[in-house]
Amino acid sequence: MKKRIYLLIGILIIVILAASCTWKKVEEPNIPIIDEKPPVEEGNFPIEITDDFGNLVKFDKSPDTIISLSPNNTEILYALGLGDKVIGITSDSDYPEQVLSVEKIGDLNGINLDRIIELNPDLVLVYGPGNKEDNLRLKEAGIPTLAFMPKSIDAIIYSINTIAEVTATTEKAKVLTQNMIQKEDKLINLVKNAKKKTVFYEYEISPLKTSGSGSLINVLINLAGGINIAENEEGDYPLYNFEKILDKNPEVYLTSSSNNDKITEIKSRPGFNNIKAVKSDNVYSVDSNIVSTPGPRIVDALELIARAIHPEVFK
Repeated sequence: MKKRIYLLIGILIIVILAASCTWKKVEEPNIPIIDEKPPVEEGNFPIEITDDFGNLVKFDKSPDTIISLSPNNTEILYALGLGDKVIGITSDSDYPEQVLSVEKIGDLNGINLDRIIELNPDLVLVYGPGNKEDNLRLKEAGIPTLAFMPKSIDAIIYSINTIAEVTATTEKAKVLTQNMIQKEDKLINLVKNAKKKTVFYEYEISPLKTSGSGSLINVLINLAGGINIAENEEGDYPLYNFEKILDKNPEVYLTSSSNNDKITEIKSRPGFNNIKAVKSDNVYSVDSNIVSTPGPRIVDALELIARAIHPEVFK
């Protein structure tokens, strides 16, 4: 009798232990193994890229050395984390600060083509169509060249994504452009219910030039809740005159300068005290390096212009 009792107790203990083990196995969380290192972007090479001017360029691998012939492309490269691959820039590239130590191979008057060919980069980035003779020499030297000329935020984002595709930095570009789009949307929503104001943008003073229908500034003014009084003028930065400004009588006057003395100078010009913007003290200076550079900071340019046109929505 005792043996049967001991046998039953033993069987019962085995059943309880088995059940206990089964319960632990079911309830135990499935903890994934996380690789803390981000995946290395290899890119899908070889690839063929068409730039803004229809030039088709084939790349067998991601470029190891790059020359940028414009500030906007320089900013894009650094924003994508490619600063260590930039071996040459033009003297008008001054952002970010790291570019100041990079070799200068050109300026506003032209580029040192012989030096570029000597450096033999894997990629040259150009703003606009470039010089035909320079383009031909680069092609003859076997140096791949891509040219972009974005005139909207969407076009700038396209340039960033295209350059990222060539340089195998598409994941960084995705984060960068998403942040740009989010900031753009936020700014547009801030000003969408505000009454639109007429705006004049002074690009240069001698001779007086403004932002026309083909300019990026015109796009930014519209997005920022303004109406560019010169939006019907053809070209990017057409000539203008005081009589037209007085006739249109803008509510906001913008100048492309980081010098605050410029505002005082504008207000003191003969006849300018009759302009609505001057009367109401709505003359603002916006950093030309930011608002005139079609790169990643263009959404910062949009904010500068939006704050000037509608300061009330930022309070």
